[in-house]
Amino acid sequence: MRDLISKGFDHDGVSIKVRRCSFVCDAPARAFISGTKYHTGKNSCSRCTVVGENAITPKEMRLQVRPKGRIVYPSTTCALRTDESFRERFDPEHHNSYSCLEELEIDMVLDLPLDPMHVVDEGACHKYFVTILFDSDYKISPYHVKRVNENMSLVSPYSPCEVARKTRPFTAKMKCTEWRQIRLYTGPVVLINHLSPDRYAHFLTFHVATKILSSPRFYRKYINYAKELLLTFVRNGVILYGNTFCVYNIHNLIHIANDCENFGPMQSFSAYPFENHLGVIKRLSRKSEKPLQQVVKRLAELDHTQKIYNVSETEGFVFKFEHNDGPVLKKLNGDEKQYRQVNFKNFVLCATKRDNCAAKGDNCELLEGNLVVIIENFIEIGSKQFIIGRAFESLTNLYPEPFYSPGLDIYKCENLSGTLQQWPIEKVLFKVYLMPIPNFSSFCSLSIRRHVANLNKLATVKLTKV
Repeated sequence: MRDLISKGFDHDGVSIKVRRCSFVCDAPARAFISGTKYHTGKNSCSRCTVVGENAITPKEMRLQVRPKGRIVYPSTTCALRTDESFRERFDPEHHNSYSCLEELEIDMVLDLPLDPMHVVDEGACHKYFVTILFDSDYKISPYHVKRVNENMSLVSPYSPCEVARKTRPFTAKMKCTEWRQIRLYTGPVVLINHLSPDRYAHFLTFHVATKILSSPRFYRKYINYAKELLLTFVRNGVILYGNTFCVYNIHNLIHIANDCENFGPMQSFSAYPFENHLGVIKRLSRKSEKPLQQVVKRLAELDHTQKIYNVSETEGFVFKFEHNDGPVLKKLNGDEKQYRQVNFKNFVLCATKRDNCAAKGDNCELLEGNLVVIIENFIEIGSKQFIIGRAFESLTNLYPEPFYSPGLDIYKCENLSGTLQQWPIEKVLFKVYLMPIPNFSSFCSLSIRRHVANLNKLATVKLTKV
């Protein structure tokens, strides 16, 4: 590793230098390789000098169980750790042993980033929803829990193909990708009118902050705003849900934005790609004998045989599934072609039949000029390509004051036009996750994948109203 950082490596005759090395780990692995206290210790925070306290929930006090409670970190103003303070052992209670990583020319604090998959999704988001749905001291009423779960089932058919798992009723053992989908997309919709205004605003601070830090477009411009929101979320969480709410993962939310400053949006240093690849490696092994040799040979075979299909760089999209079913705006001459699907580099758009729900599947997009369109057909006329569909006539703010959802490309969509219209496909800016808002005759649209070619066409909008 020392040679890799100092000298780099050669690949196909090209010398490649490693400018910065980071280690993406969950909390136990990060503590192990750095020789520091594990996440259950009082001095375990890898970013600041906060000292944990023992806390016990009201239910545990009543039942006289778990007498020592759990370690919480209520302070949000402690001094930050630095590479110098780490190596000089300014806080000896934070260290368990010497780490071999200290021999490398890396920052022992900043180059071991917090993993968003475990800290934000499986940690903080899981903790929040378990508290409001299952904790007997702070949960909402059984009626509202039932309605929230019904809303999760209601929006499930509207999940686009880019979403790893369709929504389902809440359980305490949901997967990380499900928690990520809830905090970024479905959470603000399914919780409408089922939380008190204070609690709903508290969740929106978490949703908006993580939405900003997950966006390549917004994270640099609004990173200070995201920091303030996460700090507010942690502090108000203690007020709303007691000291036991501010556990290790909740506390680390106040530090996650600093990693975004160093490494980019949260998916840039997340463990999701590594966790996903574990399944690939597992399928390469056919039997229990010599698994390492099997994996190496299968990878070598794939490297020599697999075909890579790329979308044309000149067009930026590829049409698929030709048909003649329409709808079209005018009678065709016979030289035109109709398609059901178009593949962009970063997402897929599909057209559904008229007798299906117009917003289901992968058939909604945002066009240049702030138009949310439900697609019904793709058509190619000569060298020009068009989409045919219906646009929503009203796009408004989804969030209550002071949040302003259009600043994050999130809209409350109403009044779907009854007239078919046609737009050049080059006007597509990004794909939209469209879902119904329960108990309202309207929809919520959230951007999920951006068409990179049109990234610079978007006008800058303010995140909060002035």
